[in-house]
Amino acid sequence: MAEQKGLVVPIQAIQTGPEQRFVYVIDQNKQAQVKPIQVIRSVGNQALIEGVAAETKIIKEGGQNVRPGAQVIEASRPALAASSAASAQGSK
Repeated sequence: MAEQKGLVVPIQAIQTGPEQRFVYVIDQNKQAQVKPIQVIRSVGNQALIEGVAAETKIIKEGGQNVRPGAQVIEASRPALAASSAASAQGSK
């Protein structure tokens, strides 16, 4: 099987419009923008997609509530912070 290249995203990040599949990306002004994509394949809750650069910030959850041009506030990463705090306490 040939190696396939693309970006792996959670399946819930993919939205389906009347003409295409897309993801919402966050632009430099912290606004949501539609980015058309092509799904190469999906396995479980992950999908391999084409059409988005690796460094692009993608809205992974709640896409059904997003509108193009809407201001986006990035969520913090509580799981990562909690993990770091636990590691710090364990090293005392």
